Amino acid sequence: MLLRPGYVLSILLVTLTGCTAVANTKPITSQLIPSPEGQQHPKSSKHRLMRQLKLNQVQRQQLKTIKLEYEESIIDLRQEVSQAKQTLSELMVGTADRETIRTQYQQVQLLNRQLGELHFESMLQMREVMTPEQRIQFAQFMRQRRNQNPLSD
Repeated sequence: MLLRPGYVLSILLVTLTGCTAVANTKPITSQLIPSPEGQQHPKSSKHRLMRQLKLNQVQRQQLKTIKLEYEESIIDLRQEVSQAKQTLSELMVGTADRETIRTQYQQVQLLNRQLGELHFESMLQMREVMTPEQRIQFAQFMRQRRNQNPLSD
């Protein structure tokens, strides 16, 4: 199961619709692929999205494969981001000099950028699985979700 993420929203929206994207706390792979049976309420947004996109069995399997390909790396990198942020917080309240704090901040930024790139690469692969119509529906779904929950950005 994916943990609550660090960053990257719909760069997919930029890719699909040319809209401006903002960081999101839910990785795209977790939004498209439902958790194993029994772990997700049947009316969850993942299931609604799957129904709305009308993904065929081959598409579902391909998306699941993409999710599995990136899942472990994303989880590991999120943990690194979390640890780096914790270290930065400790440095900020401690007696560390400015340069040490700045270096740790740059490390957090680097890890966030790497996480964003990982999400983006997975989105590019998922994009190839969807039809143009499904891409449009997915972009609309993400826009609605972002408008309903603006604090998750």
